[in-house]
Amino acid sequence: MVMKTKNVLINWRPLQISVSMDVSGAIRQMYDADEGEFIPDYSITPLTLTPIVSMMDGDALSDRVVRANSKLTNIKWTRISKGVSTVILDTDEQHVMTKNGDTAGRIKILRNCEDFEPVTYLFEADYYDERMQQVHHLMQSTLVMIDYQQETQVDVTLSCSEFQFYNPIKDEPRLIITPMAYVRGVLVPSDFLRFVWSAGMDDVGEADEDFFLEVQPDGSLHVNREMMGNGVKLTLTTYYSPIGKPETVADTSAKTINVEIKRRVPIYDYEIHGIPNSIADNIDELYPEVVMSDAYGIQEDPRGIIVPIWYVGENKSNGEIAWQQIAYGTKTPEVSTVAMHALRGATIGVEMKDAGAWMPLADVDGKWLADADGKVIMVRSVTD
Repeated sequence: MVMKTKNVLINWRPLQISVSMDVSGAIRQMYDADEGEFIPDYSITPLTLTPIVSMMDGDALSDRVVRANSKLTNIKWTRISKGVSTVILDTDEQHVMTKNGDTAGRIKILRNCEDFEPVTYLFEADYYDERMQQVHHLMQSTLVMIDYQQETQVDVTLSCSEFQFYNPIKDEPRLIITPMAYVRGVLVPSDFLRFVWSAGMDDVGEADEDFFLEVQPDGSLHVNREMMGNGVKLTLTTYYSPIGKPETVADTSAKTINVEIKRRVPIYDYEIHGIPNSIADNIDELYPEVVMSDAYGIQEDPRGIIVPIWYVGENKSNGEIAWQQIAYGTKTPEVSTVAMHALRGATIGVEMKDAGAWMPLADVDGKWLADADGKVIMVRSVTD
C-alpha cells in the first residue's frame, strides 16, 4: 500500500526583544569657562553606557525572560556631534568597548564634549534567532548634554570717549571707533566675540547703518560725522563666549556701551578786511574779505561750515542804514560803489551763520527720500 504523509511545522512564537540603557556616571557635563575645565572630566571620571538586551521567549518552559547580551554580534557604537557621525573603532583610546560576555555592548567614554554641543551615542548590534533563522537588528541612542558657566565678566573699552563733540570746522569727518574686550586683563581674540552696533540720529530717529556708518569685520565702526545730523547716539553690544560661540550668547549676558556724538560749532570772532576808511571817487568796486579767528589765530573753513552773508547799506541823514543783501556764501564778494551816497558813503556788513548739519530729506510721512542710485538725499539749511 502507498504511504500517506503529512507535513507538520513547529509554530514558534516570535521573540520579544527589548533594549534599555544603563547609565553609570554623569550624563550631563559642565564647562567652567573661568577655569577652563570640564565637570566632570570624562578622561578622569568616565561615563559608562551599558545596553541591557532582554529576550522574552514565549515557548520556553522556564526562564522566559533572559539577558541576551552575550549572544550579540556586530556590535557597533557611533558618536554623533554637530551633525557628523563617526563610527568608534576598537583602537579609539577615548572609548573602551566590551564585545563579549554578559556586558557585551558596554562602552566607557573618556572623551569630553569638546565641541560644546550635545553628543549622541548610538548603539547597534545584531541578535540571531536560531529557531526562526532570523536576524534582529537592535538600536538604542543616548544623548550626552553639555552646559557652560561663566562668572567672569568681559570688560569692553573703546578707542574714543563715550561722549564727545564734533567740530565740523576743525575735526576730520571720519571717526574710527575700535572696541577692545578683556577678561582678567587679557585681550580676548576676535573669535570669541561678536560686536553689534546700532544708532539713532538726533531729531531723526533710528539710522540706517549703510547710510553714514560702516561696521568693519573686526567690529570697529567708521562714522561719517559730516552726515550724522546734529548728533548720533551709538550703542555697542558685545557678546563674549569663552568657548568661541558668541552667536549663542543671550542678550541678557551681553555687555553694552553707549557713545554719544554731538555736532557743535564754536563761536569764532571775525572781522572785515580789505576796505579802507575812504576811497577815491573813481573806485567802482570794493572786494572786502571776512577773516575768522580763534584763540589760536586765523581759522580756515575749507568745508564751508560757516556761511558769510554780505550786506551793504546807504548811510541816511537820520543815522539809519538801509540794508540790502548783496552776496551769500562767499568770503570775498564784489561790492559796487554806485549805490554809495556821495557825502555819507555806505556801510558794509557781514553776518556769519552756521550752514547747518546735513540731514536726510524726508516726505510728509517722515520717510527718507533717495536718488536713482538709492542714496539718501541730504539737505541742510542755515541756522542762527
